[in-house]
Amino acid sequence: MRTLTKPTLTRTGHWHFVDRADARRVGAQMQELEEHVRKSLVGVNIDDLWLEVPIRDGEWVAAYRVLSQNGTPVIGEVRLFPNERNRQNSGVWSGVLLGPKATVPAGGVTHRLLRELRVGHHLSEMGGILANIRRQGFEDDVLAGHGLAQAAPPAASGRRRGRKPFPDRFYAEVARDYVDAIERGSKRPTVEAARRLPLARRQRVRDILHEARQRELLTDPPRGRRQGGDLTPRARALLEAKEAHR
Repeated sequence: MRTLTKPTLTRTGHWHFVDRADARRVGAQMQELEEHVRKSLVGVNIDDLWLEVPIRDGEWVAAYRVLSQNGTPVIGEVRLFPNERNRQNSGVWSGVLLGPKATVPAGGVTHRLLRELRVGHHLSEMGGILANIRRQGFEDDVLAGHGLAQAAPPAASGRRRGRKPFPDRFYAEVARDYVDAIERGSKRPTVEAARRLPLARRQRVRDILHEARQRELLTDPPRGRRQGGDLTPRARALLEAKEAHR
């Protein structure tokens, strides 16, 4: 086993043994195995636990392999890949089978996209998912095999100590600017929604819009679209209340 000590670009070929149906689904070139290969191979059933979070308006997926560390959920691996409609299994995409023939959104993975991997914030979301699983009594079905049935919430919170959370009205205002930009036909509504924000918050506008949806102030985009949504009655009430007090 070699230890990587410097950046390396290597072309490599390897066998990847997958379900025949998966290979057909993505159009991967299949090759029948010779008898001596079939005799030496075995099937290994890996029971993974993945936290998947859509980013860039649902264009990409951040996938986190969740492990147990003394009963506490931690992230053991991070993957970033396109949000494909026909994915069947969590944590993987067609590039695993298609290699250089795979397609990705324009520009591929960029520095700006990587900055949207807000691990602390996503860990906080996982804490909410774990709590919901427990409330519904599904921990033995979902978590027991991973040593997490009695797991404590993730330690990371994604918020600095002492930072006060923004009020609902703040998220409603950003959501309003986003919806207004869409209604004007803007091709970059997220950018326009950030223009009124202080400079330090502009780079967080996608997280802000996501939180607005979590707080039921902004609806999800129409099915099959990355952008869109509308203000909820709750958001409109908050905005109307602000106007009434002016």
